[in-house]
Amino acid sequence: MKRGFVAEKRPFSAAAAVILLAGPVLLPCALRAEVFLLRPLGSRGDGGRGVSALPLAAALPGLENASPLFREPLKVNGRSFTLELFRSNATFGEMRRFLQSRGVRFAESGDTLRCAAKMPDGSVERLLLVRSPGRGPATVFRIAGPPGIPPVSSWPRELPPLPPGARPVQVIELLKSGSVYGIFENAGNDGRSVFGSVDSSLRARSWLPAGNEGSPLIGGSGDIYFNRKENRLLWVTFDDEGRGAFYSRSLNSRGDMPRSL
Repeated sequence: MKRGFVAEKRPFSAAAAVILLAGPVLLPCALRAEVFLLRPLGSRGDGGRGVSALPLAAALPGLENASPLFREPLKVNGRSFTLELFRSNATFGEMRRFLQSRGVRFAESGDTLRCAAKMPDGSVERLLLVRSPGRGPATVFRIAGPPGIPPVSSWPRELPPLPPGARPVQVIELLKSGSVYGIFENAGNDGRSVFGSVDSSLRARSWLPAGNEGSPLIGGSGDIYFNRKENRLLWVTFDDEGRGAFYSRSLNSRGDMPRSL
């Protein structure tokens, strides 16, 4: 494996991209989550290897003196970070060539590119570049914060209980919106059967599925749920090895709730 960033397989990245495009109600959960998963190599994620020694976001073409379109404080496993969204005047290809010319190591997958840089104060900025259709300008997500991410110390009450045998990997709290994103692994060998059990438990607690994916006739691996009593939305997804993610946020108004539910 090349030195750089671990391009780990994630069970929900493709589904997240689809859900992101489904509507603004789920905007906080998808591409943002990919940024959180940027980690330098090393068991402690200490930022000491595979990290460029220069600030990147301010140097990227098309972002000179740019102000973020969006900024939100967040916590990852209890540690404070800042999330920013930029719209660049440069294309994805122009940004990739710039990084290559500077010798910056990155991980590229499909229409996304991930890299990181150590800042003068010892913090690390983690970037996700997203290609636009055609030769349109790229979108840049930036997270700045401490180089290391500690283990999960507790599972949020806003999320369903972890399935039996699951190990929490990351808990992401978006502080302005009150959204919570939890990632876990090793919940079982069959993601669909694990999801079926979670689906039954959620229904028993008055969570209403939008797609009925947990039905034995469908045998899906994830769904979106609404709870009128708690006034929250929940997204659940698993892969074939039982790894998965929960995303939950408060519904701001009754207009967020589908009329069919």
